[in-house]
Amino acid sequence: MIITNDNPCLRTKTYTTAAFFLLVIFGTIAYSTNLSRISPASNVAEELEYATQIPKAAHQKSQCLHICTRKLPSKTKRWIYKETIIQAQAMGSRECCLMTTNMTKYVYGCREEHPNMRPGRTVVYKNPTYSPYLHDMVQATIPKIKRILANEDATQDITRFLVFGMGLGGIPQLLLQILGDKKDDFIIDVIDIDQNMLDVAREWFCVGHEDSRVELRRIDAKEYVKIEELKGVYDVVYTDIFIEDLMPLWTRNSDWLGHIHKLLKPDGEALTNVLNANPKKQKELEASYLETSKNIFASTGFVENTRIWWGSKSIHTVPKSKPPNDDF
Repeated sequence: MIITNDNPCLRTKTYTTAAFFLLVIFGTIAYSTNLSRISPASNVAEELEYATQIPKAAHQKSQCLHICTRKLPSKTKRWIYKETIIQAQAMGSRECCLMTTNMTKYVYGCREEHPNMRPGRTVVYKNPTYSPYLHDMVQATIPKIKRILANEDATQDITRFLVFGMGLGGIPQLLLQILGDKKDDFIIDVIDIDQNMLDVAREWFCVGHEDSRVELRRIDAKEYVKIEELKGVYDVVYTDIFIEDLMPLWTRNSDWLGHIHKLLKPDGEALTNVLNANPKKQKELEASYLETSKNIFASTGFVENTRIWWGSKSIHTVPKSKPPNDDF
């Protein structure tokens, strides 16, 4: 009998004495092939949770295995996280999206893998791409990041980014891709009130895996922004908070934007994914957001051809959108 833990990124295997003798009799086939095993799971809505047996070589060389890299039966499309409503769904052979069982039109985000094969059948995944809106948010702060790297900012404190809303962790992952080999002294604080969302991002999408620059914090965003010691410490604040496919009302008012403004350094910037579940009311929501923010931020506007609101504590031109795969 093989006993597996329920962490899709890092698997450990223990064998009973009986299993040991079975391996002796039948050889070490399980180690020479990357077989998938189905773990006992409740068949809720015909969705099963799978545990994958990973060969020792791959386990030792891979820091974290994204859930969509697991070799599963071809008919398996969705994975439920423990007994929650959170699920990951494979879209095609390389893309994996995060959502809940209640979400139909929108998802929290998607990630696409680009595999490179190495000897020993170990798959190394480099430069994953994410949903366009995540790229829009990060790309819009490229001018700000360039100023940080060029030391053109008003302050020379350690660079700090703040992300409200975990999702699949696309924003911190993209920031790590951009800054990873260009700057060491930075911190990315990620805030979410749901511990399951933080766990899913870490276990299924490898967020902050063995990277001390990413801090995952479970706390109510409404309380976090009120912490006095955090005033004026952040270079960029990203807000991507949704309850299912709805943007909470409190993320649209002047109190929330005022708190965000106080968290920023003198040249800091803020971005928000502004989405209305009713497309017909999207323009109305954007107009309302602009009207509220213009009384708080020195510069404000929507990034060209996106639903991403941008605001700056100092005078700057609203950034333009760039293709997701544009070079930094």
